[in-house]
Amino acid sequence: MMKKIIVMIIPFLLICCNRSKEDNRNLLIEYNSQKFEKTGEILYSKFCLECHGSKEANDNFLAGNIQNNKYELSFLRDYINHQDSLIQHKNELAIKIKDEWSNNDYIHHFKMTDKEIKAVVYYLKK
Repeated sequence: MMKKIIVMIIPFLLICCNRSKEDNRNLLIEYNSQKFEKTGEILYSKFCLECHGSKEANDNFLAGNIQNNKYELSFLRDYINHQDSLIQHKNELAIKIKDEWSNNDYIHHFKMTDKEIKAVVYYLKK
């Protein structure tokens, strides 16, 4: 068993050692990008999927608006975490979104961090 593990590790080490620092950096960036996208997918599934549908759905306005950069990250953060407060303070964009969807009773009130929101945005843009 140990021989199999060593046989599998040696080619990986040889490849990594023979790569330039830039190649290794690019591999790390690619790995982190995939990890970030997967985190976004998990968060989207947990918080968004039930109402917004899959990101591939034709009527997923959220994915379309994210892909078209319709909203600033700061607005998304406030809308996702404090939609009720935005509406109470007469935020025009929050009210416009609510009106577009026939004053849907649902109010976003999550506690997502900026990094989590960025991960969801990253996932939706891929």
